[in-house]
Amino acid sequence: MPTFVAFAFVMPVLGFGMIAALATCNAAVQVRTDSALRGRVMGVYMAAWMAGSPVGALVLGGIVDGAGARAALVVAGVVCLAAASGVAAIFRLRRPIPAGDDPAVLPSMLQLPERE
Repeated sequence: MPTFVAFAFVMPVLGFGMIAALATCNAAVQVRTDSALRGRVMGVYMAAWMAGSPVGALVLGGIVDGAGARAALVVAGVVCLAAASGVAAIFRLRRPIPAGDDPAVLPSMLQLPERE
């Protein structure tokens, strides 16, 4: 059974991870988007973030009512892992790594976008 002390130690780490992920995603979307479309893309990006929270809360609330809080946390974790695996697979398919190159550093990561 989790305790308050365990919760108090884990929550700052989770909060830091969430803020780091949000900042990284926000920067990646802005850097990879053409400047002429950046406002529109950021609008869609923010709409997706804002719409995802209430929908997820509604679904997880139903799971908590039906199966309990632990089951809801397990479902949320499985969904996050599945989403991360899916995104990783899509990026792996879209950007093949040439033989002999280090997969940790791709040339596209080293290039900065051109300024206008």
